[in-house]
Amino acid sequence: MDSDSGGRWLHYDEAASVLGITKASVRQKCIRGKLRRMHGNDGRSLVLVPGTASGTASNDVSDGVSNRVDTPLRTPSVQVTLAAALDELKAQLSAAAERETRLTAQLAAAEARAMQEAEKAGKAIAAFASLAERLDALAEERRRPWWRRLVENM
Repeated sequence: MDSDSGGRWLHYDEAASVLGITKASVRQKCIRGKLRRMHGNDGRSLVLVPGTASGTASNDVSDGVSNRVDTPLRTPSVQVTLAAALDELKAQLSAAAERETRLTAQLAAAEARAMQEAEKAGKAIAAFASLAERLDALAEERRRPWWRRLVENM
């Protein structure tokens, strides 16, 4: 299955290893019309890999893992940058922990003040309730005619 307009017809997994991309990427390139495809005699789809790409890679079939390596360079400048970023993150974490401790203390103080205010409010409500009862009794006494109050006091 060689040369048809300067390329080779390969199965998806073989084309992926030759092109250095994933099998799904090969399928997407076929869908977008970037690569030609056809059905082979074995029922599996074949992809036309251009001659420039087929000459750059081996004929070995990959296990589905891309040949590209996207790892950062392990140079001293990268390590220094990462160490500085790590130190900055540690400083931010320390500041956040201190802020959390301070806010926890402020919350505890606010909760204590709220409890004190709740107690004061409860006492004030009780005092107002007893005052209301006394005023109701006084109003009830004022509703009776003057002569009845006079007779009862004798």
